[in-house]
Amino acid sequence: MGIETIAGSVLVKALKKAWRKDRDHRYRLNQPWSLPRLVEPVPDYHGRYVTIEDSVITVQPSDVCDGATLAPDKVGRWLLIEAALAHDALYAELDAIAEAWGWPLSKVRRWADDVFYGVAIMRAPHWLARLYWRGIRAGGGIAHAVGRLLCAVALCGVVAGCGGCSTPSDPFGGQDIDHPDYERIDR
Repeated sequence: MGIETIAGSVLVKALKKAWRKDRDHRYRLNQPWSLPRLVEPVPDYHGRYVTIEDSVITVQPSDVCDGATLAPDKVGRWLLIEAALAHDALYAELDAIAEAWGWPLSKVRRWADDVFYGVAIMRAPHWLARLYWRGIRAGGGIAHAVGRLLCAVALCGVVAGCGGCSTPSDPFGGQDIDHPDYERIDR
C-alpha cells in the first residue's frame, strides 16, 4: 500500500469522525424569530421554515438547524449558531424560494449565504464571519445539490486557501438583530 493511499485513508477516517461529532446535535427554534428588514427588497414568500413579508425574514419554529457544518457553533464568546439558525431554514427552502421568486437557484443561495453573514457580523468579528461565509460559499452548493458528506471535501479547499473571490454583503445594513429563543437537542 502506497503512502498516498494510507494518507488518503487516514484523511477519510478523520473527516468521517469530525463529521459524526459535528452532526450529533440539532438546534430547535422555539419561537418565531424575525430579522431586521432587508436593505434590498425581496418578494414575499411563505414556507414551512421561513416566511418573508415586506422584506422581513421570519424564521419559523423547527429543528431543521444542525449548526455550522464542520465548524464550531461558538468560538470563544462569539455565537455563530444564530446565523446558522437562519441560514439552515433558508437552505431547507432554497428550491421553493427560487421557484416562487423566479430567481436562479444560484442567486437565492448567494442571498441566503449573505443573510448568514449579516447575522454573523452581529455576533462575531468580521474576519470570523467572513471565514465562515467563505466556507459556506465553497461548500454550500455542493451540500445542497449532492449531500452534506461532499461538503467536507469542499471545505478542505477553504482550509487550503480556496474560499472564492467574492465579498459578502450585509443585507441588513448594520441593523441590530434580536436573539432567538432556541435550544440544543442532542441526538
